[in-house]
Amino acid sequence: MGAIRAIVQKINEDGSIEAYETSINELSDYYLHLDCNLFDLVYWTINGVEVSAYCDDEGMLKSGNYGRYLLNERGVRLIPIFGNIIVVGMADEEGETLSLDSRIECKDVMKATETYAHIYGVCHATLITK
Repeated sequence: MGAIRAIVQKINEDGSIEAYETSINELSDYYLHLDCNLFDLVYWTINGVEVSAYCDDEGMLKSGNYGRYLLNERGVRLIPIFGNIIVVGMADEEGETLSLDSRIECKDVMKATETYAHIYGVCHATLITK
């Protein structure tokens, strides 16, 4: 696979959420940016552009990860997620992931998610063990 353009939305240790652009060159880059061992792939639309979002499948089990929703074009909550996400293009007819469309910027990814804090007054998920 050649390098593809991607945007990562990351939850920092201080609880802040940021988005940054990066290149994905190989499978290990997904694990590195997601900071996980397992991930899911969901399909989403941002500003009329279909995208793929790789999501931390373990995010709900990690203390301090903010719960967020992926929003549709009208702001309707679609998919609950926890942890970091990587936004890339859709797959081609051979199943290869394509670069993220140049019309999508970091600010677009930030606008297309909503934290649970805005909805329920909860800032993040906390894993409770006994």
